[in-house]
Amino acid sequence: MLRHLALAIAVMACDQGGRAPLGNFECRCDTLTDTDQPGTKTVNVCSETVERALQKAPSCAQGRTQLSVSRCKCKVVGEPCPKDACD
Repeated sequence: MLRHLALAIAVMACDQGGRAPLGNFECRCDTLTDTDQPGTKTVNVCSETVERALQKAPSCAQGRTQLSVSRCKCKVVGEPCPKDACD
């Protein structure tokens, strides 16, 4: 029984290239305009961990706006992601 379970786990890992699926994180980042008006920008980040998503979120948000991006908060949402990316 344990052999079958180990084999099933190994097959699933091979199907995903040996890596676990990436988490799908929704990150909300605080923004500031050039006239100091606060706001927020939401981006979806696919990453291994929430810590990594928190590291990537500011640059993902900055790439989609001309605003200054500061701290972000991320939470897991939806299905796992197929690749490391941000939307």
